[in-house]
This record gives sequence, C-alpha cells and structure tokens, in this order.
Amino acid sequence: MKPKLNPKLKEGDRIVLINMTDEPTLSFGDKGTFIGIHRGGGFNQYKVKWDKGGSLYMLDDDKWMKEEDFNEMMEKKKNRNIQESQISDLSDDSFLLKHFNMLFLKRYLNKLRESSVVNMFAAAPYLYMGKERLAHEHKYSDTNEEFDEVLDMADQAQREMVNGVIGILEEEGKEVSVENINSKLKRYSPKIIKFYAKYY
Repeated sequence: MKPKLNPKLKEGDRIVLINMTDEPTLSFGDKGTFIGIHRGGGFNQYKVKWDKGGSLYMLDDDKWMKEEDFNEMMEKKKNRNIQESQISDLSDDSFLLKHFNMLFLKRYLNKLRESSVVNMFAAAPYLYMGKERLAHEHKYSDTNEEFDEVLDMADQAQREMVNGVIGILEEEGKEVSVENINSKLKRYSPKIIKFYAKYY
C-alpha cells in the first residue's frame, strides 16, 4: 500500500500530520481538522485546528494524510495485512523531511534524471559529490544542457546533504567529524533516493 500523502482537502476533513518542518510543537501522528486554505505568494497555507490545541498552518512542503487513510493503514498493520516495515518507513520518511531540504533535493534529482548521465538507482553519491568531482567523473562523457544544470546545483546539493547529516549527528549527540559526516552521507543518501522514487 502506497501512503496517500498530501491529498486534496475540503473543509472539515480530518488529517494526520506526517511531518512539519521547523515546528517543535507538532509531530508525526498529531491529528486535526482542516479549516481552509489561503493561496498567495506562490504557495498555499492550509489552516488546521489541531486536537492538541492551536490552529497552525501547514505549507505545501509539509506532509499529511487523511485520518481515514492513516487509520486504515494502522488497522491493516494490526491485522497483519501490511508489513511492519511500511509503518516504520513512514516514520523514516518524516525523519528525512525533518533533517534534509527535500524540496531542493527533489529539484536536483529531477534535473539529474533528465540528464540521463546515471541510472537513478545508482545516483546516491551524486547527492554529495559536489561540482568539481562530478565534472571530473564525466570529463570524457557526452553531456547535455541538463547535466550543466546538475553541475550548477551540485555544490548546493552537497551543502544540503552535509547540513542534514550534521543535524542528525548533533541530535544523536555524536561528534561532528569528517569521518562521521562521510559515514552518514553514505548511509542517508540511498534513503533519500528511495524517498524520491516513492513520492516523486
């Protein structure tokens, strides 16, 4: 069963939060009632009356499910018609959204896919290689305009990945060392590719 993330909402719909960036008062599993939408400035704001109190807005890059879909998924888990891993995967996805700039990484991976220089199943290292190394890797390859755009974005992708894993190391209380950063980059970049394949 593929999670139905960010479905269209109508007033009165019950929702369950999967992830909201930069909002410590709300977390995975919090429930609320959708009140309405405000469009403007190039993005949408979704007003929700939260069961735990308050009416904080969700934005387009936040993640939610309809309560009925979430409950159905949980019920199937109880009945063992759904693998345990699918529930933990949703929690893992929330963790990635918390620590990594998935909006930028999505744009970067879209451009990488369009460039056709690598099979996306092997694209994980491209998230943290940076422009200079990428250019060296493809020095003798036939490239295209899309790959030039990938190169232009590669250093920012590297920064986003490093910032993300530093945040994880700090949250875990581990030393922010080059060795630990490299270890986390190799661990989390395949998870981001998996997330990208699942939702985008």
